[in-house]
Amino acid sequence: MNGNGNGPTDRPPAVLRARFVVPVSSPAIEDGAVEMEGGRIVAVGKAGDVMRQAASGARVHDFGDAAILPGFVNAHSHLELTALRGLLEGLEFPEWIRRLSHLKYTVLTPRELGLSARWGVLEGLRSGITCWGDTSDSGAAVEAILAEGARGIVYQEVFGPHPDDCEKALHDLASKVTDLRRQVVSFGRAVSRGDLFDLPPGPLEMEGARVEIGISPHAPYTVSQRLFKACAALALEEGLPVAVHLAESADEELLLKDGTGWYGRRFAERGIPFDAPKASPFAYIEELGLLKTKPLLIHCVRTTWEELLRAKKAGATVAHCPQSNAKLGHGVAPLSLMLDAGLSVGLGTDGVVSNNAHDPFNEMKFCALIHRAAGKDPKLMPATTVLELATLGAARALGLDGRVGSLEPGKFADFAVVSLAAASLKPVQSVETALVFSASARDVTAVFLAGRRLYPDLNPLREAYAELGRKLGAAQKELAAA
Repeated sequence: MNGNGNGPTDRPPAVLRARFVVPVSSPAIEDGAVEMEGGRIVAVGKAGDVMRQAASGARVHDFGDAAILPGFVNAHSHLELTALRGLLEGLEFPEWIRRLSHLKYTVLTPRELGLSARWGVLEGLRSGITCWGDTSDSGAAVEAILAEGARGIVYQEVFGPHPDDCEKALHDLASKVTDLRRQVVSFGRAVSRGDLFDLPPGPLEMEGARVEIGISPHAPYTVSQRLFKACAALALEEGLPVAVHLAESADEELLLKDGTGWYGRRFAERGIPFDAPKASPFAYIEELGLLKTKPLLIHCVRTTWEELLRAKKAGATVAHCPQSNAKLGHGVAPLSLMLDAGLSVGLGTDGVVSNNAHDPFNEMKFCALIHRAAGKDPKLMPATTVLELATLGAARALGLDGRVGSLEPGKFADFAVVSLAAASLKPVQSVETALVFSASARDVTAVFLAGRRLYPDLNPLREAYAELGRKLGAAQKELAAA
């Protein structure tokens, strides 16, 4: 038991009731309810049935004209870069990458990266995001996700385009993974002892294990062939989840096709040897053995039907980031083909540096509209499909669908409660349609994680964040003039 009396068995039974319960894995339930106990879902169904069968003494929380749905799962983010929101607008991708790298590595301090990640998690929680698939370099996302009460997988990034840097890069990666795993375990033990009274209480299973550590060999233009192969071997040996940015831009394709484009020129300027494989990005990582790790493939804007079928056969999954793809001018990923191929696909916001918000409602609506526009078909991406991409689909893409992503008995009691009271949501003909096309993050009125109600307060961070914004703004002006 924790020192504050909120140990593993101290989360009493409770029933959440609302106009709609949206399990995602099954049709929406009007006048529905969810019973939870010990941080997990016990029952889902019509309110009368659930309340009759609920444990004696269970508290009832009636949210009225609202929808209870699983907490959103953000399949891809860069939490440590939240502070760069709005600083890299209207740039060609190579220049965007150059300025991003400068700000991240020469301006932001470790403390500021931590502040940035923490702000991102809090922003996400206020939007109903309870689970993250985050790729980051500093490790700041691990502490931020744990401390703010969320869950997810943090993929430790590794870079090294020069083949001679492979051994050092791999050694540093393995060391970081070890440190991050220790950090997760230490956090869980501290909470289970009751040492951290200001953090969400619970047993090691529900606290330390809320974050899993993976690796991310960043992309074909930042990782050498040797390092890709070494990362694949490490992941298979250590059982590490893998994520990789893939098939995102035209310059990435040119590099792999014949060594040209911006990356080809950059490699030549830096003296980085590169033997172009004359292959597509997907075929490239396939040849290097990375598919054996069943990776999360991020973006996949430039992939073919045959490649998607091979990805499915290999057990790979996809993080689809439609707003980021569009904002950076990369194009529209073949989402319909991905789903037709049977791939597990989840929606991701990407970092706010290329999206501007950790907002699943914006992402869902944009996803539906951009694919209908591109396909010239109003039947594409119905609301039920898009809502699933942002919840259960994203959980499947991260390999977490046995724990989160839908409202089913045995899964963690992670919920978002969305008010349907706003005039802009009336009348509600279909709750899924209302959530995807009319609701916004401002309509989220409550968030639960493992049965514990969270509704974060951003005020303690505002002053520090404003100071960080001024510093970054000044640095960006200097960089733009360079």
